[in-house]
Amino acid sequence: PAIANTRIIAYNREAVKFYWKDHDDKLHYKIMLVDDFISAIIQHIPEKNQKLVRYYNAYSRKKKKSIKSSITMTFSKNKIDYCPKCHEKMEFIYYFEEDKPLDKNKLSIWLEMQR
Repeated sequence: PAIANTRIIAYNREAVKFYWKDHDDKLHYKIMLVDDFISAIIQHIPEKNQKLVRYYNAYSRKKKKSIKSSITMTFSKNKIDYCPKCHEKMEFIYYFEEDKPLDKNKLSIWLEMQR
């Protein structure tokens, strides 16, 4: 639905008061005339036999925050990674791009410097 019934706070035959949360979980309130409210709501009623696209997994609104924080942690400059086997601090060596082949010369030079 375009808006859940629980988000409608007040109705007095002339106007409807409702609220919604933005992406930062901040509440917003709005009062609309009944005719305007109904016009806005019926735009969201699908045509007969029209397929609806639902958002699941990565596209789900509930998961957006966790995915955002995961991306931030993954690409953070201050992030320190540890080896899952020996638990030693890992150092960034090379970023692999799908289009370009690995520059083995640079990698071998770096490995030689570490010995």
